[in-house]
Amino acid sequence: MPEHASSVKEALTFCEHVIPLPANWQPHLPESGWRNLLMRVLAHLHWPRLFEFVFGYVHGPSLYWIPPNAERTALLEHVCSSRSFDVVICETMSTVELAPGTCQAPKVVSLYDIQSEVFRRMRRVDPGALEDRLFFLPELLRLRRYEAFHYRQFDAAITVSSHDKGLLRHMCPQLPSDVVENGVDTQSLQPVGGGEDDGCLAFVASYNYAPNKDAATYFCEYILPLIRAEYSGATLLAVGRDAPAELARYSGVEVIGTVPDVKPYLVQASVVVVPLRAGGGTRIKILEAMSMGKAIVSTTIGAEGLNVEQGKHLLIADGAADFAKAVVSLLRDKPRREALGREGRRLVEAKYSWDLQAERLERMLLVLANTGCGTPQQTTLPPNGADTAAQQILS
Repeated sequence: MPEHASSVKEALTFCEHVIPLPANWQPHLPESGWRNLLMRVLAHLHWPRLFEFVFGYVHGPSLYWIPPNAERTALLEHVCSSRSFDVVICETMSTVELAPGTCQAPKVVSLYDIQSEVFRRMRRVDPGALEDRLFFLPELLRLRRYEAFHYRQFDAAITVSSHDKGLLRHMCPQLPSDVVENGVDTQSLQPVGGGEDDGCLAFVASYNYAPNKDAATYFCEYILPLIRAEYSGATLLAVGRDAPAELARYSGVEVIGTVPDVKPYLVQASVVVVPLRAGGGTRIKILEAMSMGKAIVSTTIGAEGLNVEQGKHLLIADGAADFAKAVVSLLRDKPRREALGREGRRLVEAKYSWDLQAERLERMLLVLANTGCGTPQQTTLPPNGADTAAQQILS
C-alpha cells in the first residue's frame, strides 16, 4: 500500500533497520446496530475468516478483534530468534498478541490510552441502538479481561498519564509501569503574531477516532448555536483526517479535512476548542495549540492527564452552556486570549517538549535493558545507590 511505503520511508529517517510486517486486511464496516452485526458476519463468510470471527468473539475483546496473522507472527519469531535485542516494545493494545514468546529481551507495552475506559466512556455518552446497549456490559468485561491477561505477559508498561497509570495498576497490580507523557515539537510549533480571524474557532483532530467524531458532532449541534447567538460571526474549522462531510450542514461550520500542515489553521483560530466527552490518554492537540500560543477551551476529559491549571493555561468547561460561555468570553477578550497563550507556551516548553519525554523514555529502557529481565513481572529496580532518576522508573 502507498501509505505503508511512506511509513517505512519515514521510519528509516530514525531507524537503521525497518522490517515491514504484512498488514491484516479488515473491511470497512458499520460501527453499531444490527446491521453492524450482520455485515460483520457476512464479511467473514469463508472458512478462515469465519473461524477467526467466531473464535474472536469468544476469545478477543470485541467484534473488532482480529487474531495475529500467521505470516506476521512467523516473521517476528524469526527476527527475534536470529538476533538479540535489548528491549522489545509493543505499541498499543492491538499489537500485544504479536509479542514474540521466544524473545528473551524485556518486553514493554506502550499504551496511548486504556481501551476499556475509552469504550466505557463512549457508551456512556452514546449508548447506541438497543442491541449495542444489550452487549455493552459483556463486551466491557471481555475487553477488561483481555487487557489484563495480555498486559500481564509484559515486563513493564508505559502510559501517557498518571490517570491511565492508575487504571492500569488497578487492572494489573504487579505490572511495573511508568508515565512517559505525550509531547510536542516546540521548535516547529511556535507562536505567530497576527493572522487570527475574528470569531474563528478550530477543532483539530483525527475524526476516525470515535471520541473525536462524537466531540465534533456534539459541538456543532449543541454548543456552536449558543456561541453564535452571542457572537454572530463565530465559525468552526473542522480540521483533520476523515472530518465528516455532514458537519457542513451545521451553520457556521467549514469542513477542512486532511491537511499537510495544521499550523495555518491554528494561526487562523482565535480560540481552539476541545469538546471531548469521551476518550483516554492525553490530547496532543492541546499541546500543539499551547505550543503555538493559542487560547484553548476544553472539557475536563479533554484536558485530563495534562498538568494544566484552569484559568492560567486554558479554560475548562463542561456542559454545552458553560462551554459556549467560556468560548464567547475569550472571543470578546483578546488580552486574556494572549495571556492564556503565553502561559500555555511556557508550560509546554518547560514540561512537554519531545526532547524531555525522550530522555525519560530512554532512562526507563536503560533500566529494563540493564536488569536483563525476560520473564513477565520479574522486573526490579536498580540497587540502592543507583542513579536517582533511574530509581524512579517503573514505580
